[in-house]
Amino acid sequence: MLWQIGRQTLDLFVQLQGDGDLGSEITTDEGKTLRRSKATVTTTVRSIFGTHRFQQFTYAAAAKKATQLRPISARMSLPKRQWSFLLQELSQTLAVDSAYEQPMDNLGQILGGKFSVDTAEQINAGLGQAAGEFLDQLPAPEAGSEAKLLVASADCKGVPLVKEDSPKLAAFETAKKNPGNRRMATVASVYTVEPHVRTAEEITAALFRDEPETNAAKPKRPKPKNKHTTAYLPQQQSDGDQGQVTISGIHLAMAWIIGQVAARRRQRQVLIVLMDGQGSLWETLKLHLSFGPRTIPILDILHALAYVWKAAGLFERDDARRKAFTRARLLRILRGDVRGVIRGLRRMGTQSGFKGKNAKDLAKICGYLEKNADRMRYHEYSRRGYPIASGVIEGACRQLNKDRMERRGMRWTLEGARSMLNVRAAFQSDHWRSFQGSYVERQTRETHPHCHLLSDYEPLTLAC
Repeated sequence: MLWQIGRQTLDLFVQLQGDGDLGSEITTDEGKTLRRSKATVTTTVRSIFGTHRFQQFTYAAAAKKATQLRPISARMSLPKRQWSFLLQELSQTLAVDSAYEQPMDNLGQILGGKFSVDTAEQINAGLGQAAGEFLDQLPAPEAGSEAKLLVASADCKGVPLVKEDSPKLAAFETAKKNPGNRRMATVASVYTVEPHVRTAEEITAALFRDEPETNAAKPKRPKPKNKHTTAYLPQQQSDGDQGQVTISGIHLAMAWIIGQVAARRRQRQVLIVLMDGQGSLWETLKLHLSFGPRTIPILDILHALAYVWKAAGLFERDDARRKAFTRARLLRILRGDVRGVIRGLRRMGTQSGFKGKNAKDLAKICGYLEKNADRMRYHEYSRRGYPIASGVIEGACRQLNKDRMERRGMRWTLEGARSMLNVRAAFQSDHWRSFQGSYVERQTRETHPHCHLLSDYEPLTLAC
């Protein structure tokens, strides 16, 4: 009944707008003359209550020129597409979490009727471009809402893309195991957090999921504040000489991080850069940042632990002994003895007579730890309450990328993937509502640039 009342009310509201007759001619602020169409045209809008149609005059420079003013559409701030702004928002709210077909079916179950997957994809493309621009220009949070430590993090995850030149298979042919190709999306996040001091034993117990020895209440881990997150795929940009150059997603993400840091960092505030060991991330960031006493590079402890676990597998086959091996060396690393652990692993490899693959794997593990040793001063970090695990960026990668972009059988165009990542980033942030408001305002302004010409228009009121 409520749905029927809404449908009837909106139909009446549309009818009360009249036909938009502003006279045979109107003049724009630029001095251009727009002429009224010879007859009214049918305009269709689809709201959450159904499809509504009405008649209105339109205005253009000449009979066969593009329409520049639709008075009733402008008066009601209708979007360029048939779907209302609210319907567009609902479609994307559902589609950010699963493939388009099921969300559109669900929308039909909720509101009645059928909703096109193609239209939802087109809406996502427009919304995605706007979301990307919105995320690039996020305002700095209010100073009183920030925590003590400023943290920046980034990670790369592959997005499965379609092969533009892949041949279509006949019904009887077998597809390749790994169709398409992957392009790396760089997910970046900047947030603030309060210090959280812990001992090496406490960190180890948490990583090994130990049961607490007592029921004593433990201090809660501080939550990130004002988390801003976005994702970048490679982009083509002009090289200034009528050509195009590809800018990597890593460079774009690092530029975004630097912009966020510049806007948010307070005087003498500690900045922590927390990432895995991917060399391209660190090397790119070094182009913009100089590490020192108040700009701290930290290797995610989970990635260091993963390499120690691999090393344990080379020496121990029993699961319990492998865990004990890993635990003992993790404690040493957390207490500041990273280089001692590396020397010990190499010595054990020599004593065990490692050759071939085992020797190569151990060399790779030790090389990784040695390369990142300066970012593994966990005894200092934990004493000062610095975060040492990049759960925020790992969670962002899972939420933005894996949970939606890597579902079974999915393949994306580059632009389609870019749009979906942008929309998901805006949706999962604290800014979805403000983004929607800015999107509606911008689209209305661009769709109806001459709406101020309606200031003297008064439609006839229907008599009861």
